[in-house]
Amino acid sequence: MDPVSLFGELKRRRVIRALVGYGIMSFAVLQVSEPIIHALHLPEWTLSFMVVALGAGFPIVVVLAWAFDVSSSGVERTAPAATAGELKGARLALVLVGLGLVAAAPGIIYFFAIRGGGHSAAERTASTDAVPRSTSVAVLPFADMSPGKDQEYFADGIAEEILNALAQVEGLHVSGRTSSFSFKGKPTDLAEIGRRLNVATVLEGSVRKAGSQMRITAQLVNTSDGFHVWSRTFDRDLTDIFPVQEEIARDVVAALKVRLLPGRAPSTKWMRTSNPEVHSQYLLGLEFDRRGSTDDWRRALAAYEKALALDPEYAPAWAGVSFATFSLEVFYSAELQGDLGQRALAAADRAIALAPEFAEGYRARALVRRQILFDWAGAQADLERALALSPGDAGGHSEPCVFPRRAGQNSGSHCRLARSHGTRSSLRYFLGRTREALYLQQRLRSWRGCSEPCAGDRSRT
Repeated sequence: MDPVSLFGELKRRRVIRALVGYGIMSFAVLQVSEPIIHALHLPEWTLSFMVVALGAGFPIVVVLAWAFDVSSSGVERTAPAATAGELKGARLALVLVGLGLVAAAPGIIYFFAIRGGGHSAAERTASTDAVPRSTSVAVLPFADMSPGKDQEYFADGIAEEILNALAQVEGLHVSGRTSSFSFKGKPTDLAEIGRRLNVATVLEGSVRKAGSQMRITAQLVNTSDGFHVWSRTFDRDLTDIFPVQEEIARDVVAALKVRLLPGRAPSTKWMRTSNPEVHSQYLLGLEFDRRGSTDDWRRALAAYEKALALDPEYAPAWAGVSFATFSLEVFYSAELQGDLGQRALAAADRAIALAPEFAEGYRARALVRRQILFDWAGAQADLERALALSPGDAGGHSEPCVFPRRAGQNSGSHCRLARSHGTRSSLRYFLGRTREALYLQQRLRSWRGCSEPCAGDRSRT
């Protein structure tokens, strides 16, 4: 069969149309799957496996489309060509499989050779960066070594507060919580962590809590050779948790030989409280808040309010109330009573009034102003204040962004934010969370001016 006759037969059997349809379907599946894979912290090879599996489906689609046709009466075998010389047997099978492989080749080549495989965009960018600076660190989640194995939220909270303290140090580059904590529960080599986060050192440790006593073990390790730079164990009462955190942060800074500016030593002073239960309820609220479901936001709000019942002037809990209330307003305000947007704003204002130098209060108010009140100028002022108080921007509640342009402002970060919400909207539709998806789409439609290319943008998380 000559090429012209073969092409005509492929059209008659609707093979080309089947290939195009399968290619579009495969692209859609990958677009939906990639954010889910990264959100669930699945192994890197998961996405690569999906690409290979979808690529292997092309030859199968060709063979099935050649042999069968779908009509109003159902699936039936396609009648052979009326002309002589039709390919048969092994030769036909080779031609069809070859056609499928040729159709799959561009996508597979793009994914593995050009795009860089299953790594996220941030990881691919990081892999091309220069050698990590010696003054860079990632704080990994601390292991829960408590007898009941029920203090994971406490161990995670301790690690995050140390991370936030380190982020206050000018000249110290701290990997964000989202990136650092993505390795939780994964047996990943430290060299691989250093490469993917582009950091020279990692801080890891464990927490053992029993009654009113705790043991915190922390160690700073070089990612290049695995050697310890610093290590120490603290056996203290729970009331000493904040001095221990500051001491760990100061020791890390000293070990990395970062020069501290006057008045900019790592500090947890805004987290301090005389009642350990207040701090414990706040950390529990953080754990629920991160999980990101409506029920968990309600649990987070209850934990924050319990902390405030014990200490009404605890600023971190007021910021937590603002974040949790904001989330409920954004996604489920129609089902709840009261003006949650104003309650979220009032809680953020209270956090700022109690702790004017606590960055999380400004981040909370920036979120409310940006996404509920549409006060772009006020939101940007709050975010700039938060970044000034915490130069490392380790806060996990809001991404740094520049709001819709005023005269002469760049909108690249605004594009980043819109792309982020677009991905979140698709993900929530896929998971059946339609109300949240509709809300995010409404927000996207309300934003304008994202016309500049954002390919080079990188998130700090």
